[in-house]
Amino acid sequence: GAAFILLPFLWMISTASKPQTEIFTTDLHFIPYSFALWDNLATAFGKANLWRFLLNGVVVTVSIFALQVLVALPAAYALAKLRFAGREVLFALVLFCILIPPQATAIPVFLLFHKLGILDSYAALVVPFTISSRLPTTESIALLVDKNPNALAASFDIPAGTEAGDTTRV
Repeated sequence: GAAFILLPFLWMISTASKPQTEIFTTDLHFIPYSFALWDNLATAFGKANLWRFLLNGVVVTVSIFALQVLVALPAAYALAKLRFAGREVLFALVLFCILIPPQATAIPVFLLFHKLGILDSYAALVVPFTISSRLPTTESIALLVDKNPNALAASFDIPAGTEAGDTTRV
């Protein structure tokens, strides 16, 4: 099973390690006769701006993660620890939103971003995933805190304080 899954990745590495003359032949072989991985990578990075693409990936990933933590943690804390009117309805709404597939919101989000003029920006990459991904995160953290409220603070060996302070320190 695992070999079947890994085979395309191994073939990709094998092909990237071959010079062009070995790739475009009828003779299929897994191990390259002459190793050209570093030359091929230098050529790829020289022809395309791959460093910029890698930087874009890091910026988008870190932004989504940071925004998820900033939004999901306080929301989960409120849903798990605080008792207020409508708490169960709000939690049910969070759970319901998980059922909405991202494909169903793709066109409205595109049209909104087009009207706002942010289609060609980091915001267009970050905002949809932050909002759509934060809901399961909020639900998961809230369930964890609700079922075992002091486990998170105890796992970090944080001295007891206010609940909000403990959550902030964690």
